[in-house]
Amino acid sequence: EDAGVVVDNLGLVGSSAAALRRIDDAHWRGELARRSVDLAVVLLGANEAARGAVNPAQTRRHFEAVLASLRASGTTSCLVLAPLDTASVEGDRVVSRPAVPALVEAAHQAARAQGCAFWDTYAWMGGRGAALRWQRAFLMEPDLVHPTAAGAVRVADALFDALLAARPSPRVSP
Repeated sequence: EDAGVVVDNLGLVGSSAAALRRIDDAHWRGELARRSVDLAVVLLGANEAARGAVNPAQTRRHFEAVLASLRASGTTSCLVLAPLDTASVEGDRVVSRPAVPALVEAAHQAARAQGCAFWDTYAWMGGRGAALRWQRAFLMEPDLVHPTAAGAVRVADALFDALLAARPSPRVSP
């Protein structure tokens, strides 16, 4: 059998952790078992950021519930990505959404609580103000929420590099 990686994406437009946590655990288990998931990568927060003010404790509970369902499915490994910086146009200014740092922290705490790895995508991309910089570099769509194809490749390449850097060094016999 050839070695390789299969990427299966579940993108739910307009969804949130609060909505995902209402999905039946048996359904999650069945879908993930059917796919033989070795590593589940979870990215939540963009839709929560768009909705405005965030209750950090409640958001963390929602994130944890989603991850708990995932962990209950038997998935052996999980990785939580922090949400990307997102922005909105206010008059003649582009302003980073103020909820994003709280969402990053909620995602980090939820990952830790559920035994998942965490990668701070927000910090990696440049933090507050990065959405506008990325949009000017054609890495972020005009909506200042979604990366362009080139931006998505940049995130994927950086994630791949981070995963390789984090793996244990092979033991070399003397």
